[in-house]
Amino acid sequence: MVNLKHVIFSLILPITLAIIVPFILLALVEQRSFMTLLTQNLIFLTISLIILGFGLLLFIDCNWLFYNVGEGTLTPLPKIETKAMVIKGPYKYVRNPMIISVILVLLAESFLFNSISILIYMGIFFLINAIYMPLSEEKGMIARFGDEYLHYKNNVRAWIPKFHPYSPREVYDLESPQIEVKQVNNSEFNARIMAERLAYSLERGRHYKRAAYYILRKVMESGLVKGVEIIISGKLDSPRAQKFILRAGSISKSGQADQEGVNKGVAQCTLEEGTIGVIIRVMSLDYVKGDRVNIKHEALKKAQMKQVKKKSKSKLKKRYKIKEKMEFMDDKSDENTQGDE
Repeated sequence: MVNLKHVIFSLILPITLAIIVPFILLALVEQRSFMTLLTQNLIFLTISLIILGFGLLLFIDCNWLFYNVGEGTLTPLPKIETKAMVIKGPYKYVRNPMIISVILVLLAESFLFNSISILIYMGIFFLINAIYMPLSEEKGMIARFGDEYLHYKNNVRAWIPKFHPYSPREVYDLESPQIEVKQVNNSEFNARIMAERLAYSLERGRHYKRAAYYILRKVMESGLVKGVEIIISGKLDSPRAQKFILRAGSISKSGQADQEGVNKGVAQCTLEEGTIGVIIRVMSLDYVKGDRVNIKHEALKKAQMKQVKKKSKSKLKKRYKIKEKMEFMDDKSDENTQGDE
């Protein structure tokens, strides 16, 4: 958290560059006394005071934006650097208003004290920043904020202000972007929402097994899913990373059923041990797999009845044939007995 000490510490560098170094140049290089510092030209005095006032206001505004909007300071240290990208106030018109404010203060001092050395020092200061910004500062901003800063960089110049302010709507090429918020009726079926809930529970200090079992039970009790799978990975119980997997019901792992019938949600949370990843996969109850077999019971009964009738007919035929054969054998035996007599 940024406090007053951090803000004061971040002001040491610009105060040194804009005030202490110029007075050292006046005292050591030009060897002028304090009484002869101010210019005697009224026009230069007026211009210098106007430029100085504008530079100081710009400097104060930039620091206020850093502290309130960016939640940090201008010092690029891990604990007190800005956490959010600042695109407000003067940053809508130019990318480096903080450096420009220091340059304006140095320019005003060169007019105010009628000093060539300060003017040369201002030129060197600008040249160093013009080289340093694209080589180091902007690369760090791209690494931290990604495409958001790249789009901002492509639409806002570094040193020459724009005539119209930069707007975030230019990112999406929309004239009047609107956001509509709707309540999710069946949040238990939405894997992304459940993954975010699980990650939030872990951030609040809840044990990962208890939190995962709670989400698993809540999803299965909704009656909207065939199965659910929960995967938590990271440094859970030991210094080494591991995976904890929970499954319930039936869920497809590959093929067309996995692509069409499984809803997947991914989330992550940052704990003291490190970053924990959460993956939840939910299979819809309404999805019909391609290998599912539907038995037509009426047709099965008809087929079974036909089969029974066929079997009964065949049995009757066999019985009739056996009966005929027995009668034939009896007749033949009678004939033989009569012939013997």
